Amino acid sequence: MGQSVSSEEETKQDYRTVKVSKGQLQRLFDKNCLSLLTPIEVYSLKENLHVRDINNDKQLSIDETVQLLGLPKDCPCNEVVYDFVRVLGWFPFFNSVDPLKGISLPMLIRSVVLSRSKSFFKLFKGDSSYKFEDLVFLVLSILSEPKDLVEKNLDSSCDETGVLELALQGDSNIHWAQCKVIKDFDNTNIKERKVSAYNLAIF
Repeated sequence: MGQSVSSEEETKQDYRTVKVSKGQLQRLFDKNCLSLLTPIEVYSLKENLHVRDINNDKQLSIDETVQLLGLPKDCPCNEVVYDFVRVLGWFPFFNSVDPLKGISLPMLIRSVVLSRSKSFFKLFKGDSSYKFEDLVFLVLSILSEPKDLVEKNLDSSCDETGVLELALQGDSNIHWAQCKVIKDFDNTNIKERKVSAYNLAIF
């Protein structure tokens, strides 16, 4: 019982918030994601995509993405997997998902880090309040919406505009799960979301 009380106290840490732009938050998040990849993984990505800069904005095709993920070339689910990786790659700005834009290398890295339990745990410092299952459900629900509706609701201001709060523990230790835009899934009510049976069956 003493251990339970101790665990609860450890999770109730003090955080301070600083104001940042969307662009700044995205760059900090991407830097954190990149730090969770091993040097050989970074090298492999650059070699397979024939790029020198890991921040290269090259758009990946379905075939390139499938090959990098090690999936069979003719699998019927490849298009849904590609779209899943693409939408997850917009994290944390799900109201900025552009149905016409493909996958860039930074988006792929975000998706890889968020999809692996080990790196997900490290990224969110084991904060059990942020659940991978909720994230998957949200992505699948976005994929279930008609593309014209997604485009209509597109928030194109994912750049230097807008002011967001970044949760810091200590001087520079970012606690992502406590950042409002991440905590509330970019102001999305997940209880109102729906997933198509087709997308759910594939996953």
